[in-house]
Amino acid sequence: LYGSHDLVVMDGGSRFELVGACCDGAAGVAGGAPARLVAVTGTDPIALAATYALVKATAQRPGIGSTELLVNRADGETAARTFALADEAARQFLGRPLVLAGSLPDDACLDLALRAGMTLLDAAAGSPAAAAAHELATRLLAPAGGPGSRGRMPAAPYRVMR
Repeated sequence: LYGSHDLVVMDGGSRFELVGACCDGAAGVAGGAPARLVAVTGTDPIALAATYALVKATAQRPGIGSTELLVNRADGETAARTFALADEAARQFLGRPLVLAGSLPDDACLDLALRAGMTLLDAAAGSPAAAAAHELATRLLAPAGGPGSRGRMPAAPYRVMR
């Protein structure tokens, strides 16, 4: 993935073989700029441990630039506390600081709609989580010259690769 994209978002709880396969191909994007990794984590200790493992596995790989942390299902204050724990561990044990990408709020209405069988697209319409996700994606994929910009903006706002 890294050879083709300048921003990769990966869940910290991903299976390690997927993390390894993703990282094995890391060579940076065309033009030599290293890819940004956005690691998604939850706030519980297991999620943080899995995210730390992801950061550790990617820390010394060529082609991987900054690592940003996105805290899922958390308000701003909880996300800041979660980030502080992860950043402290990354600095102390890996000698690598993290960057806080932001947080996505817990959204009870979205959960209920999904459990009722609605599609994610329909369930998320107008929800606080969807609005926060859109704002985050817009910021992370800012056009050339914008904050966090790497000079490329995809043709579509964003695309999920599996």
